Amino acid sequence: MIRPRRLISIAHSYVVGLNRHLAWEIAQAGAPRWEVTVVAPQFYTRAAESASELCRSRPLHGRQTGL
Repeated sequence: MIRPRRLISIAHSYVVGLNRHLAWEIAQAGAPRWEVTVVAPQFYTRAAESASELCRSRPLHGRQTGL
């Protein structure tokens, strides 16, 4: 079996679900050849990963952010 390619995209704007649309489209067009993960700062989001999305969303802990 061929393993899927992996794409990870990191942006603070992924906190908003609508901003994950491009990553979702890539995941949809590339399935099952691509595994897409979006990462947003943990400080801005407390939302859990949505099972309805084609791409995974993960929080990222930031250090020395001044917050």
